[in-house]
Amino acid sequence: MHFVGIVVFFFIILIAIGLGVAGIFVFKRGKDWLMKSFAIILSVLGAVVSLTLIIGLITQQDPFTAVFIQIAIAAGVFIMLFWIAMLVEAALYEQNNNERLLWVIIIIFTQLIGALIYAIARRPRRISETGK
Repeated sequence: MHFVGIVVFFFIILIAIGLGVAGIFVFKRGKDWLMKSFAIILSVLGAVVSLTLIIGLITQQDPFTAVFIQIAIAAGVFIMLFWIAMLVEAALYEQNNNERLLWVIIIIFTQLIGALIYAIARRPRRISETGK
């Protein structure tokens, strides 16, 4: 490996270790199941990326492609879990049937954007109103 490759390698190792530590910290501090699920994904991603880089270094192969694939898969799992979580929360915890139907339709048809809008605009207000 060239000098730049070694610097990038150690930088990615530090980020992976940071992801693992951040996941553990968020898991301990998270109050609801959604935060704990995201924390588990962060910790697993950090561990897997670290192991991939270390194995790539030992076998003297290029581990960067595998790392980027792992990050893309983790991002996809994260987005899918977030979308499903917001859909389930809207379907189960909304009190008014019209609002429930409206939010479920918005989340289903606009996918990630609708889930983000629900999480930012409606979820905090619903939690403060009902406690769920």
